Amino acid sequence: MTVGADYFDWYNVFVNVIVGSPTLFIFIAIAIITFFAAKFRFPNQVILMILAVFSLIMSVFFRVMLPITILIIAGFFAWNIIKILRG
Repeated sequence: MTVGADYFDWYNVFVNVIVGSPTLFIFIAIAIITFFAAKFRFPNQVILMILAVFSLIMSVFFRVMLPITILIIAGFFAWNIIKILRG
């Protein structure tokens, strides 16, 4: 047993134990998010924000996603700010 070990290894629990592979985990998680968003009739902007936050959280585990995620989220925020400022 190591000192300072992370007993709650969330990546290992969700990705390896529950689903089995990182790719399947992302697809299943997006399917669950969109299912609940459709069930509760979230507006499109709320769904996009939830997916943006989800992809930002996942970019911690999958380092390749980080630059792409930041670029997409920055474009989304810029588009919404321009839309708000124009009225």
